[in-house]
This record gives sequence, C-alpha cells and structure tokens, in this order.
Amino acid sequence: MCPSCLSEDWQWTAISGAGTLLSWTTFHRQYFPTIPPPHTVAAVLLDEGPILIADVDAPPDRLVLDGRMRLTYHEVDDLDGNPFQLYRWTPHTPTGYSPSPRETTLEGARTDD
Repeated sequence: MCPSCLSEDWQWTAISGAGTLLSWTTFHRQYFPTIPPPHTVAAVLLDEGPILIADVDAPPDRLVLDGRMRLTYHEVDDLDGNPFQLYRWTPHTPTGYSPSPRETTLEGARTDD
C-alpha cells in the first residue's frame, strides 16, 4: 500500500541495495540458539525510499549515524541443513569496514573494494 495516497496499485521494483543508516541497536542477550550475542540490527533508509531492517555485519563501533550502508547476501544453512540466502547491512565508505571476500552485493559483484 502506498503510504502517501493509500493506493493498493503497486508492483515489485529492484533496489540498489544502498542506503543511509537511521538507527541501530545491539542485543546483549541471546534470544535464538543460532544467534549468539552481541547481535546488532540496523534500520536503513534505502535510496529508493523504504526502510529495511536487517542484521549488521560489522562491529557496532564501525557504525555512523547517517553513514552509507550496503546490503550484502550470505549463504547460510537452516537448522535442517538446507542452504538459503540471508541479507545483512555492511558499512560502505571508502575507508570503512570491508566485508569478507565471500560476500556479494545484489548485482553479484564483490563488495571488498
């Protein structure tokens, strides 16, 4: 639903995977057996407009309010051993945190530039 006009006429659109960090929090208590603390989650305003909340693949001290973030995908296994893609935010600045070489962007290019 459109938040401006409340229209239900919508369509899927590809996103760039880039945005601006709005907020983050770090959980110091373990809520799920497969996610050990500390665990950081961020709300990022996508360049296309929506806000997307996801895990952060960087230490909290590398996050900067209004900093640029990049969505990356990671191949993980569920509890039954079935592989699937999980997305996470990574700080994306010229001198910022560099993700591991396994991580790729939505376009499939390496993010360790």
